[in-house]
Amino acid sequence: MNNSNLVARARSLPLFNKDGFRVYSRAVFAPRFSLKDQIFFAKRLSFLIQAGVPLLESLSLIRLQTKESSKKKIFDDLITDVSCGQYLATSLEKKR
Repeated sequence: MNNSNLVARARSLPLFNKDGFRVYSRAVFAPRFSLKDQIFFAKRLSFLIQAGVPLLESLSLIRLQTKESSKKKIFDDLITDVSCGQYLATSLEKKR
């Protein structure tokens, strides 16, 4: 079983505390952007691209301005995927 299957399987398993109540861990859920954050990201990226800033540099600039560590991790993944030749849309789809 590869790592992605193990992670997917671990995310699907319910967690229970000592009293038998179902609990949820933040680590189980993948970090996501709210609709407001998605719109803000799209506008910022659009402004940078229209200004002639290359895509990777634009993503890096947006990442540097991000304060939340969970969102920084998402941007790190996006930058890694795009720098390895993956389309931005494909990389964003993985974060859905």
